[in-house]
Amino acid sequence: MPSPYPMFQPQISAEDGAALQHLARQTRVAHRLVQRAKLALLLAADPSIASTVAARQLGQHPNWVRDWRKRWTREGFSLAGLADMPRSGRPPVFSPSGGSDCDGHRL
Repeated sequence: MPSPYPMFQPQISAEDGAALQHLARQTRVAHRLVQRAKLALLLAADPSIASTVAARQLGQHPNWVRDWRKRWTREGFSLAGLADMPRSGRPPVFSPSGGSDCDGHRL
């Protein structure tokens, strides 16, 4: 049974496509960025590809594909859009002294 036509189809320009190809071939870039670049290239080549098929080709979960498709469709695609969104809350802090005012001998 064929998959339903995907609801979210981001528009990826040819200039972005060239930059994505370069990024997808990088070996010194975070793996998550390479995976997202490969997804964007796959969607640029065939916007109507099913999320399950794209996920299988990239070794990801279909929800991962759907989430990125939705984000790039709603916000518009850009290379900066490959990065994670800022998280809420206070960043974790590590204190060698264990958080007390002693001399730090409990490391």
